[in-house]
Amino acid sequence: MFEIILIAAFAGLLYAIYSVYVGDKTDISEDEVAAPEVKVTKTPKVMPAAEAAAAPKAAVIKKPTPQVAAPEPRAASAPEAPKNPVLVLNLRNPKTGEKAPFPNTYRFAKKWVKEIMVTEGLLDRVYTTSELENAKINQKVKEAIERLKTLEKYLA
Repeated sequence: MFEIILIAAFAGLLYAIYSVYVGDKTDISEDEVAAPEVKVTKTPKVMPAAEAAAAPKAAVIKKPTPQVAAPEPRAASAPEAPKNPVLVLNLRNPKTGEKAPFPNTYRFAKKWVKEIMVTEGLLDRVYTTSELENAKINQKVKEAIERLKTLEKYLA
């Protein structure tokens, strides 16, 4: 019984979070928010017919809206291309077809990427993170990662 209550509470919590972030996203214009119309009725319940016809039925009170200058239109131009486009390399495992982003460092490389470096002869074995503290090994691994970029059969 406790599990059912826990699941129901968790589902309610997830729904609340979903409704806050993804819920109704209708845009309200600034004019509607800034100057709402308020209707005030001044007609009493019992009034003679002659006076009721002469009396105003509803008075509308409207707050003044601040005047905002419209932005100047810009000339239509093509979007500028980035000055230094970054080339994103992805690696593909030819055995399984799995794709992974190219690792910046050896520590963040997937296991199959490390194994590919060994099978291609770029490294003599898979190194552990404690072995990477050695400057010679670290330099050898960095060179192997750079040479891996040139192997076209692994690029996706």
